[in-house]
Amino acid sequence: MGMTKGGIMATLSKFLAVIDKLDEAGTVLARAAGLAEAHQARVDVLLTLHEPSLELGDLWGAGQLESLRDNYVAEHRQKLEPLLEPLRGRGLGAELYAEWDSTPFMPIIRAVQARAYDLVIKAAKAHSRLTTFFYTPTDWHLLRKCPCPVLMTKGPASGPARRILAAVEPVASDAEHAGLNHAILDMAQFLAGKLGAELHVINAFSVIPVGTAFDGTGIYHEDYVASVRELHQKRLAELVQPYGVAEARVHLRQGVPADVIPEFVAEENIELVILGTLARSGMAGIFIGNTAESVLDELHCDVLTVKQPGFVAPA
Repeated sequence: MGMTKGGIMATLSKFLAVIDKLDEAGTVLARAAGLAEAHQARVDVLLTLHEPSLELGDLWGAGQLESLRDNYVAEHRQKLEPLLEPLRGRGLGAELYAEWDSTPFMPIIRAVQARAYDLVIKAAKAHSRLTTFFYTPTDWHLLRKCPCPVLMTKGPASGPARRILAAVEPVASDAEHAGLNHAILDMAQFLAGKLGAELHVINAFSVIPVGTAFDGTGIYHEDYVASVRELHQKRLAELVQPYGVAEARVHLRQGVPADVIPEFVAEENIELVILGTLARSGMAGIFIGNTAESVLDELHCDVLTVKQPGFVAPA
């Protein structure tokens, strides 16, 4: 993924569409095709497969087990191939790879590392037809560990996103958060430009619930809330200033992100939300950033996650 001197992405040229269930292939491939055409990019397709019953070494001999798995993969490849013809007909490449792995996120990460993809596109799972979605263990591992941005699609494609929301946290003391905010806005501005979309930026902030005064110090709750709001307003304005986002499209909302951001998405008919994920090694790696972790399952639109600059996938 190329960068200009100003830090803005110059190209997104290689996409990986991930299929782990054939009934989701149409949605994922349609989304990948639309984005690839907008970016004049190519799309490869990775079919990740695993069937627990074909892990029963005590039931099958080693040679027989390998043969059964090969047949299983070949059968699924054969079913997917016809769905790739429209992409190939539009000159989008659509090279098909298929891998068997009991930890399905690993082939995805290996593919990104081996072939330097700029974006992974995958479907979030739907609980029902009522557009309630959830993330599988594979998705969470992918969102935490994938070296490139990940787009989780939710629902049928209705054309490229026309309204994009970038969620940022400008009041952060560490350099990782600061770098992540710019990564989010770089991606958001770039995609909005390519897709001709309207870009909005949101910062959700919450305050500590306190009584009328802090232990008789004379600092009252209203003053405290106002000072916190003022700080966020100042930092948010400084953060977005280089990106030229219209003031009317920069939003500061009080409340926890898991409530505020989904409400805003519904109110403003947002079609794509861009979030940042902070992934670290060790115990800290369990979390992918306060906003992303709490908001992801609450959103019913497409979600694109980006990592902090310099992120390296864990070995």
